[in-house]
Amino acid sequence: GGSTGEPFHFIVASSYETQFGLRKWQAYGYQPGDRILAMDGTKIEESDLQKGIYYRKKNDADIPFGTYALSSLYLNDSNASAYCESITKLNPAFLRGYPAFIYSVACHAENTGYEFPRGIKGIELTSETAMPHQIEKIKQVFHAPVYLQYGHTEAIVFAYSYDETYRYRVEPLYGYVEVLDEDGQQVKENEIGEVVVTTLH
Repeated sequence: GGSTGEPFHFIVASSYETQFGLRKWQAYGYQPGDRILAMDGTKIEESDLQKGIYYRKKNDADIPFGTYALSSLYLNDSNASAYCESITKLNPAFLRGYPAFIYSVACHAENTGYEFPRGIKGIELTSETAMPHQIEKIKQVFHAPVYLQYGHTEAIVFAYSYDETYRYRVEPLYGYVEVLDEDGQQVKENEIGEVVVTTLH
């Protein structure tokens, strides 16, 4: 993987992510014109940071990852209110990002009495394990359902939850996914195994 050692390099057509991303967002209630705000590790220009701006435009299209990104890299106690105000200003229909980051913003809003406008249709948590207390706090503060997403940078696995059971639906045409034991056999439900994937792209 890219976290340790020398990573593989993959060539992936952007349309591939867009097609599956649109299907997922439509399952969440996305309509054309809805804004998706990414809450991730995007770097912000120093000139913007000096103005108290912690977001930037990243893409021209919201599908699949969002047009604007609010950066987790600069959040602290003294600027957390600016983060809340940025979300309100950008007026997204959906949030997508790191559970710990979105949870921290939600906690600040709750502690200070900040009220986000109603109208957020859903929040997708990705890239980290989302803990139950984080999910509940985020749902409560943003008044929106929470969904979970799981994928690989290598573009082989694409899975997402679709209701409050938080069970994942794996897109079978994106990649063939197996969860195998040490002998290469499929594990039974609720057993732990290794995720083994085969790209179909």
